[in-house]
Order: sequence, then structure tokens, then C-alpha cells
Amino acid sequence: MANVTEAHCGYTGRTSASQMATEATIHPGSKPFRYGTDHFAMLCRRVEPFQSQLATHGVYKRVQSLTGLRTFMSQHVFAVWDFMTLVKSLQRTLTCVETPWLPPEQPLAARLVNEIVLGEESDGPFDGEYLSHYTLYLRSMGEIGADPKPMLQLEEALRIGVGIEQALAALPVPEPTRRFVLSTIRAAQGQTHEVAASLLLAREDLIPVMFDRVLREMDKDSALEDRLARGVRNLGDKLPTGIRARLSGATKRWGDEPSERKRDPRFNFRTYLRRHVQLDGEEHGPMGRQMLELLCGDDQTRWQQATNAARAALEARIALWDGVLVAIERESLGQGAGFDDPERYWYGRDLAGWLEEQRAEAVAAAEPR
Repeated sequence: MANVTEAHCGYTGRTSASQMATEATIHPGSKPFRYGTDHFAMLCRRVEPFQSQLATHGVYKRVQSLTGLRTFMSQHVFAVWDFMTLVKSLQRTLTCVETPWLPPEQPLAARLVNEIVLGEESDGPFDGEYLSHYTLYLRSMGEIGADPKPMLQLEEALRIGVGIEQALAALPVPEPTRRFVLSTIRAAQGQTHEVAASLLLAREDLIPVMFDRVLREMDKDSALEDRLARGVRNLGDKLPTGIRARLSGATKRWGDEPSERKRDPRFNFRTYLRRHVQLDGEEHGPMGRQMLELLCGDDQTRWQQATNAARAALEARIALWDGVLVAIERESLGQGAGFDDPERYWYGRDLAGWLEEQRAEAVAAAEPR
């Protein structure tokens, strides 16, 4: 099996998030991959055209406005949620989650999927809390006024035993979003190596490129001072102590964390995006590749099935992005609102409390009348 630090569809276990951002800037829509003859390299070549379509999709340019970002997040949250369906499907088959416990057949694969679950289901701490990325995303929606109710209604319907198709049919969401979730549910019911391929090629491997693009599009209209402030802070501990001390005053002046929170209603959304660019690019992507290679081995049939599964998942994401773009254009009609009016979003709001209020409303709406 190839070493996990080799390039997986272009990225390596040693590649930093900043390097990936640079690569995405220089080569928009195309990630360099190994021109080898091994099974994984061949899989990468076969799905690269679909990944390229996603990396250059027009939806990213529409997140610069408040209207566009609200619509984007209200639909994308379903992909954030159903991502965990794929992960949990793998955890169920590669580890033992039943009692009495039995040891996993492939301990390394079990370790890899458990590491991914740990990062996705209880990451942090964020402001002293450990959160799932899904919860972090929902709270981020509260900052800009995106509506979480359809997603929370789906949560509650599933919690009380309603089937996924019936629950989705009752929601006020666009048809492309509904079809995307159903495609993910079907993918999670596939063979283990097919699920792993869907997770890696259509999610973990691609998310750093997509989310870096979202970040760059959101920042296009930001003031230079704000961009400098974020750049200084992002250097963090990489700077020598002496230089860090000299820059501390500039960091405070240009926008320390509380100040940035006040100025930018996308603060938590940025946190979510940056964390995924880092985590998926440096850890979960390489782990996903190693897992897929363990599961497929030298079995040509399995590699072909993995390729088909990855392609289907990528096509489903393209259709989702197409639908989100249409929804944004319907909402904005070319008149997207800006982020310059502090009355339009909720600075300083208790996002945890807000989310609990939203959940309580979803529960109340689901109760029989």
C-alpha cells in the first residue's frame, strides 16, 4: 500500500492549508494528481473532471452578499448534516458499536474512521466548548439570519421515527436539496469501500478546495485592514516570539477577536470554513485515502465500484450547487444586500441560546395537534 503521506488526488499529508490555498489560486478547478498506474491514481484521473466542475462552480461568487450567503447556508446545511451519515455508516461497519463488543477485523481502518468521527462530532474547543461541526454551522447561521428551521424540522421528524423520504417531502426546501440528501442516504447503504470512496472523493478531498474558494470570495470586498488583521492572526505561533511580540499591538489595533466578531457577521462561518480547510486537507483527507486503499486492496472490481460511487456522489453535489445557485438568483434578483448595516444581523447574540430556541420551535411544530 502506498504511504499515506503521498499525494491523494494532489494533496499530501505534509501539505499545509496555506499551501493548498495557493495551489487552488494558481490552478482553479484542477488539482494536480499523481500520473501513476496504481489503482488510486487511476481513480483520481477518472473523477477529476467532476471535481473540477465543483471547484469552479458559479455558486461561490454569490456568497459575497447577505442574501446570497443566507440562501447558500440554508441549503448547504443539509450537506453538512448528511456528511455524518456517511461517516457513521463507516464507523458502524469498521468498528463495533454493539454490545457485547467484538474486536474490529481491520484495527487500522477502525482507528482511521474513529479519528474522523472525533474531529467531526466533537471538535474544539470553540470558545471553550466541544461541538460537532454541524452544531457550529447551525450557530453560524444565527449570525447572519439564515433560517435553520427546515433542517431542525428534519432533525425532529427523524427523532420521532418518521422515515427520511417522508420527512424530506414535508419540508419547504428546493427539490435539488431534497434529491441530494436522498442520494447521500443511498450512498451510505452501499458496500463499505463504496461509502469510503463517496466520503473521500466527494467530501474530504474536495472540501478544502471548495471552502477555500468560499473564503476567498467572501473576502473580495473586505477592507484591506480586515484582511491584514486576519493574516497576522492566522500566522499564530509560526512566528518567532520576538516578532510576535512586536506585532501584538498591530493585531489588537487591526481587529482582535472580539472586534472582528463585532464587525463581521460571518465570524463563526469563517471559523467553520477555516477549520475544514485545515482538518480535511491535513488529516482527514489522507486518512480517507489510507482507509480506501485498505478496503479495496488489489481488487480491481472494488476499485471500479469505488470509482462509480465517487462519480455518483460528485454528480449529486454538482446538482446541489446548481440548485443552490438558482435559489440564490431567485431570492436576490441581482439585488443582493451587503454586510454594511449592523441592524441586519445579530451581533453579540447568544448563539447557543438562539439555537435551542429554534429547536424548541421545531419540536413544538412537530407535536400532534
